[in-house]
Amino acid sequence: MELQVEHLADHTAQLKVKVDPERVEQAMRGAARKVSKELRIPGFRPGKAPYHVVLNLVGREGLIREAIEDIGDDIYGKALDESGIQPYAAGEITDLNVEDGLTLTFIVPKRPEVKLGDYRALRLDYNEPEVTEEAVENAVDRTRETLAVAETAGRPAQMGDKVMLKIQGVFADSKGHVHDHDHEHAEGEEHDHDHDHDHAEVFIDETNYEVILREDPKRDLLPEFSAQLVGLAEEEVKSFSLSIPEDEENKELAGRPVNFEITINKVESMTLPGKDDFLAELATNGEVKTLDGLRDKLRVDLREAMVSMADEEYFVKAVDKLLETAEITYPNLMLEDYIDDMLNDVDQNLRQRVGVPLTDYLKLINKSEHEFRQEYSERAVDRLRRSLIMSELANQEGLTVDDAAVDAEIEKRLEQFGAQSEMFRQYLYQDENRRNLAIDLVSQRTIRRLIDIAKGLNPANDPDETDAGQNESTTGLAEETAEVAESAASEATE
Repeated sequence: MELQVEHLADHTAQLKVKVDPERVEQAMRGAARKVSKELRIPGFRPGKAPYHVVLNLVGREGLIREAIEDIGDDIYGKALDESGIQPYAAGEITDLNVEDGLTLTFIVPKRPEVKLGDYRALRLDYNEPEVTEEAVENAVDRTRETLAVAETAGRPAQMGDKVMLKIQGVFADSKGHVHDHDHEHAEGEEHDHDHDHDHAEVFIDETNYEVILREDPKRDLLPEFSAQLVGLAEEEVKSFSLSIPEDEENKELAGRPVNFEITINKVESMTLPGKDDFLAELATNGEVKTLDGLRDKLRVDLREAMVSMADEEYFVKAVDKLLETAEITYPNLMLEDYIDDMLNDVDQNLRQRVGVPLTDYLKLINKSEHEFRQEYSERAVDRLRRSLIMSELANQEGLTVDDAAVDAEIEKRLEQFGAQSEMFRQYLYQDENRRNLAIDLVSQRTIRRLIDIAKGLNPANDPDETDAGQNESTTGLAEETAEVAESAASEATE
């Protein structure tokens, strides 16, 4: 077998294989026997026609094509071994030349390649979250609201009431164009999309939106939103405009005006428990006895939540920093597969939420599938690159898990079900669920590792985090961590 390898653009390779004549002749004779059994050849019983008769009947090229079905995979596999190419997906025969023996040409999409550089030198400032006393008191107030008794008010709304609304809010500066928010609806990431608002960009669209009317602008939907509802009775309709504050963290939204149209569905008065020791016992099922003890517990809970949010933001920044210097190459087929997966998620979401497949949705918004794919392309590129970064980091750091770690995680999750844990045990121990848990664990460890590196902790590889004796259930999990880790990154940025 003679092999010529040429590396092409789009991270693919061309393998041109000239097959040994003896191998071709042997394969053709095997193909002839197969053909003679399948074709009705006059004068011969099935499978008994001589080789030269079959050759004359189907021709040399026809017989070679039959032979390739038997030997093609073997030739392709040996060509891959000899070339050292690691394929992303199966190669495709793009040319078959029978003029001088047999020469096969394969185009092979190569596995992606990622070079992280000196990622261990990555450093980013980390702002340690601080829990203020104001935040603690707000948490106490939210606890009181959670435990409040709600009753039909039978009067117009006033501050402190719980109000159920039908609410539609669109950006006043966007009428007449379609925004990507339409796609967010399709993915199920935002609000129900029952109205197209003349294709304006949607800020909020809910049929049953629950809000407690508050004077504190920091806890209001927008400053002065609650004030607009005071005095309205059930079934009343009101239209008004408000602006998003200029200090909004999302700079793309800061200062933008929103036109609201609301209908009051229900007004309920709220009777809140007092801010006292009884509140602490009520909120914790008797575990905490004093109001100060409740404040301490809420302070710990707030800190955990704030650290989690800060770590998510920090992780995204760290991945962005890695992307600045990383060298990433992948075949276009991989990107197309990624877009396929994203659109399949959209399709499934549409079917589950509104009973409409993606094909029908595209007709409703007057878009072709090609246009829709193009709109998802940039997002897919970003997510794919993040995915590959995290996968390579897991590989470089040797972050894998063993069966014992997966078993421990399953037992930990079963504890949450209490007396019903045995009902879920068999389900969680199924191979597919065990593998998903393993991928999730690798993802968590990869995210944690990147955060620690960026903080300058430079953690050494922990032998407890690697599986010295990898088995089939966990081999390759470092590569498969990509999707989960990428999802964490994308969720943190949205």
